Amino acid sequence: MRELIELVQQTLHIDMDLSDDTPLLSSGLVDSFGLVALLGAIEEQYDITLDETELGVETFDTPTQILERIQTATAER
Repeated sequence: MRELIELVQQTLHIDMDLSDDTPLLSSGLVDSFGLVALLGAIEEQYDITLDETELGVETFDTPTQILERIQTATAER
């Protein structure tokens, strides 16, 4: 999880500490442009492809939710 949080912080230039359950989208910390940048960084880092239509506040808001999507995509390879 720490690796993912560091990737989020580096990609989005976030200086604050993030926890596993920090809301990123619903808090406004990440906007649509940030989401696209984050998606690209995650896909490159983990060598996966995520379905953009399934990414939103309900499924991609916190690092925990993002990690779950990564794990699902990795298992589907």
